[in-house]
Amino acid sequence: MTDGDGYTITVDWSNLERIAGEMKGVPDRATELLAYILEGQLKEKTPVGMTGQAQAGWSSAQKSPGVWAVTNPYMWAKYVDTGTRPHAPPMDAIREWAEFRGLPWFPVWLGIVRRGTRAQPYIQACIDATNAQVPVAFNQALSEAKIS
Repeated sequence: MTDGDGYTITVDWSNLERIAGEMKGVPDRATELLAYILEGQLKEKTPVGMTGQAQAGWSSAQKSPGVWAVTNPYMWAKYVDTGTRPHAPPMDAIREWAEFRGLPWFPVWLGIVRRGTRAQPYIQACIDATNAQVPVAFNQALSEAKIS
């Protein structure tokens, strides 16, 4: 989902606090751990372009109890994942990128105008890898909890 000018993935398990009963704080801590795991996965697997900004741009923050968001201020983090339709990008930006890669800039720009950019899917793989860590996060949160 887009959030302003960037890209946001929200982890929302706020209703688990009610379910957990005596284990107050465990779902929130597990959600926090999962947000950090997702952030790490995204930083590791985001394809690196010329600057690495999209890769380095991922960060986690708590929005409310049990709700964490992993965001990236760069909209192109999404476009790298999904690809784009044909469009006319700024020539200067394409020129700079193509020269960095040692490519002739105009054919690159024209290709984007005619075909768009190809998808380099990485976000779902990061979400799947994070989902596999749910038991680990809950076990860690339980071991940290002080249950009276």
